[in-house]
Amino acid sequence: MRCSCRVCSHAADLHYAFETGAERGLTPFTIGSIMCRETVNQESVIEQIVREAQDSLLPGMSESAFMASVSQVMDSWLDKLTN
Repeated sequence: MRCSCRVCSHAADLHYAFETGAERGLTPFTIGSIMCRETVNQESVIEQIVREAQDSLLPGMSESAFMASVSQVMDSWLDKLTN
């Protein structure tokens, strides 16, 4: 995926994380923690989510399939955080 596409994808992921996290009662701190790296060398949760979504797709899958995969993976992560 081109860098500019990744940036747009991350922006959509961040919006989804804010919206869905808030609906599930997560605090702003917890939502922010999803998006920030704890260290420079450690992936943020949102980066892990995007990587998991990319790894779950077959080559040549559409952008909409990728976004659906991101939503599913993110929902799974949010379930872990809220339970």
